[in-house]
Amino acid sequence: MRKDKYLVALIVFGALVITSFVFLQAPASSGDKMAANVIVEQLREQINSLWQRVGELRLKIQNINERQKAEENVLNPLDAKPPVLNNLEPEHITSDSAVITWGTDELSTSEVIYADEYVQKYVENKKKMMTVDLELVTFHEVLISGLKPNTKYYYYVSSTDANANYSLSNTHTIVTLPQERAGH
Repeated sequence: MRKDKYLVALIVFGALVITSFVFLQAPASSGDKMAANVIVEQLREQINSLWQRVGELRLKIQNINERQKAEENVLNPLDAKPPVLNNLEPEHITSDSAVITWGTDELSTSEVIYADEYVQKYVENKKKMMTVDLELVTFHEVLISGLKPNTKYYYYVSSTDANANYSLSNTHTIVTLPQERAGH
């Protein structure tokens, strides 16, 4: 039944593309051609949006498959290997927040530990700030918020697998953007 729905959608899409092509080739006023160009551009944007969504769905499916595989191997006494961290990057830095992303080679949790002074000092004094996500994933994306504008923050990430094996990154830094003034 699903295949039938996809087939119908594909046929309708093909008909729209052919109709658009024929419409653009037909003799018409410049206003009609401009309207057709707008429609074609909207179709292109929708197709790009659909491809982006397909990519997002592929990542979700990959995480679901990996989660199912992990559930089959939960508490495997032979797994003493911690997750391998990779591609650690700060993204979307603003005056009061940032998103920290990284990958792991196996399903694991996501934790970011951060402070506006050197993190080790805060770890020793238990005055660190942290954000934790206990969902087991291989692509980690953590929002840290409530930051001060124009401030250097030190952070590191940690991931723990289903067998309590964990990895810690080295310390990294970000600098939040200056506070935006009203009207700018």
